[in-house]
This record gives sequence, structure tokens and C-alpha cells, in this order.
Amino acid sequence: MATISLQPNLWRIHLRSDGINPTQYCLDNNVIGFGWPLPKNRSPIDWPDYYYSAQKYYGVGEKDNPSLKSAAHALHDRMKAGDIVWTRSPNGRYFVGYITGDWEYRFNEASDAADIHNVRPYHYFEAGIIGDVPGPIVSSFYSGRILQRILRPEMLEYSKYILNQSLYTDYRYEQENLGGNLLAMVSPEDCEDLLGLYLQIVKGYLIIPSTNKSDTPGYEYELIHRKTGNHAVVQVKQGDKELIASDFVDINSIVYLFNTKDRCVADPDNNIFCISSDEILRFAKKYSALLPGRIRKWMAITESLNSVH
Repeated sequence: MATISLQPNLWRIHLRSDGINPTQYCLDNNVIGFGWPLPKNRSPIDWPDYYYSAQKYYGVGEKDNPSLKSAAHALHDRMKAGDIVWTRSPNGRYFVGYITGDWEYRFNEASDAADIHNVRPYHYFEAGIIGDVPGPIVSSFYSGRILQRILRPEMLEYSKYILNQSLYTDYRYEQENLGGNLLAMVSPEDCEDLLGLYLQIVKGYLIIPSTNKSDTPGYEYELIHRKTGNHAVVQVKQGDKELIASDFVDINSIVYLFNTKDRCVADPDNNIFCISSDEILRFAKKYSALLPGRIRKWMAITESLNSVH
């Protein structure tokens, strides 16, 4: 039996294949994995023999089958027992758990039907729907890669936290207090809501609801000031995407920019302003009773994570 690591890595995996309901197969059998079977192999096989045969059958060169090469080596070589993995079902249910054993090749009737053959044993529980999951975890599923690391320390600490609350085992994951904040937990839509509420409550604007459309990629929505009648638009980004005033100078309006890591360049002479993360966090704390329930929930979880010693 593999030794469980209490210093895990964090992953997410798409449980998809050409088979019948691969997600349900994985959950029913407490595994995660993917396909790429060896059609003529109906007996146990070790990793060197599997990978050698897969190379011959599928072609696993840099140009032939990069997805198989990347995913198979990640599942077998890089992932270790104790690593934490997120996955989700086609109907939007999210699951989180940890790896409990080594790589296996499955070749029975059920795995054939689901087209799931390369697997790792997995102990999991259901984390909820999209509103119950931190925004960066949800966003990690936007990538088409089958299996990938989530390189966000605050997401690892959150994942350890919820597993520690739910696991009926003799151990707990050691946690680190990262001194994180609310903006690391919420979704891009929550960030838009926070800025919109801030501009309405603090700055005196009113949002024009019909302007929150996907066909306005230059900004999220429009506002009008309740006293002056001035129009404004906003752009919001999470993470490393920098917002630069010169990208917005052609917009004939006041522009408010908000990046959760304060990667923002303003141009007040052209009515382009940056709202700092500290300003939004102070607003959220002061007016928490006016925030959507899901944001208040993430505020409470953030406080719990920051109380870890």
C-alpha cells in the first residue's frame, strides 16, 4: 500500500472518454483516470509494458499523441498517494478527494464500457455545485487538458481544510496559514458583483442591468451616476492579467478598473481609475450584510483558513 503524503500537490481532472458515463464509473469504483486502452490486452500489465505498447499502438511522440504522453506520465509518475484531486460531473457536481494508491490498468467489462483504463484509486466526497466551489477551482476546468496541476497555494490550503473537516481517517493534512483574502476564493462573477456593489453604495452609481452582456468584451457593464448623470464602465480581472489604461482610452466614458492582485495602470487625466483590492476588501467587511450569500460564505471560510495555527 502506498504511503499517504501529508504535503500533497493539487490537481484537477476531466473524467471524460468515448465510453458510457465515465464519471459515474469512476465515482462508483473510487478511481480517477482516463482511457487509451490496449485492445488486445486482457491480462494484468505493469507500467513499462503498458507504456511501450501504448507508444506502438497510439504513437506517443511530440506530434503524435501529446495528450496521452502528458496525461499518462502525470497520472503514473507525478501524482502520488495523498495528492488532492478535484473533478466534476457533466451535470455540474464537484468532487474532491485524495489518491490512495498506485497506478493500475483496468481491463474488465465495466471499464471497457466506460472507456476508463488508466486509473489511480481515489477516496472522495461531493463538494457541491459551482457556488460551493472556489472560483479558481472552477476556472481550472476551463482548460481542455485532461489532467493538470492547480498551482494556487490558497486553493491547496482550502482543499486540505475541507478534507480535514470531512475525512474519517487517523490523520489530517497539515495546514499553513497563508494570510489569504476573500479575493483569492471568489469567482470572476463575484468580483464583478463586489465592484458593482462598491460603485453603487460608495460612489453613488446605478448599474444598468441590460448592459451586462457577453457582446461587450471591452467592459463588464455600464453605470450611471445618480446625481451627475455621468456614465461609467468597469473591467474586472482576477490574477495575473494586467489592466492597462491605454487599452481603454477609446471608450467615451469614465472607466473603473479592478484587478484582484492590483495589477492595474490608471490614467486619471483620461478618466480611467483603478480600484485597489484593499478598498474592495474594506468595503466587503463594512457592508457584509449587503453582499450576496455566497460571498459572505467565502468571507467566513477565509476567516477560518486564516485562523489556522
